Amino acid sequence: MSYTERNHGHRVPSGIERALVVAAHPDDIECFAGGAVALLTRAGADVSYFFATRGEAGSDDPALGREDVIALRDREQTEAARLLGVKNLLWHDEPDGDVHDRTALRHAIVRAVRTVRPDVVITFDPTRYLLGTYVNHADHRAVGAAAMTATWPSAANARYAPQHLSAALTPHVVRELWLMMATEPDFALDIESVLPDKSAALSAHASQGQHPDAVTARLLADATRDGVPGARLAERYRRVVINAPESAL
Repeated sequence: MSYTERNHGHRVPSGIERALVVAAHPDDIECFAGGAVALLTRAGADVSYFFATRGEAGSDDPALGREDVIALRDREQTEAARLLGVKNLLWHDEPDGDVHDRTALRHAIVRAVRTVRPDVVITFDPTRYLLGTYVNHADHRAVGAAAMTATWPSAANARYAPQHLSAALTPHVVRELWLMMATEPDFALDIESVLPDKSAALSAHASQGQHPDAVTARLLADATRDGVPGARLAERYRRVVINAPESAL
């Protein structure tokens, strides 16, 4: 997998005031973008989360009903977000394990973009089918595809989801997309200073078997694997700078 350095110093680009992370399930963000979130909030950015599902398929405990699992995962995700400096969590209600890139999901993400008005949207790379010997979750791919379309051009186009205009949610142009779990990453963030924060946040998802010692070891291994010259421990992304026409700005 090739890597071309585009972010000298591997720091968060300047001028980011707001970011929106679009994920499929509770714990996705801590797993795959917890370092970026921690760096953004440390830099003073306001970060919001959007989840396509409530994570109701994330338990094999027969004693827990659907609403019990949702309540549990909501509590865990809220605490994990708090540890990374995030307070605003937006929830959609696609069926966990059966998410598709469809109009209702795109409209929900457009609404989130027009509400949060982020400079950057972080989401999945929808082209990533395999992670080594691990088959990437189909929900991840579907959410990534929907989020990319919702970010550009949909959220910037007043004729798309015009029902939002009555709620004073005007079109918004996002500056950048960062694709996590990218097939061809070209942008690395040095997360060495925030790896403990990422580990603590992921450990908050205890129902997913995220035990602190194992989490720390796994994240260290992942960050080392993704390290690049100048960033020994890193998260890697595909960075897409959106070239919007002047009429959309």
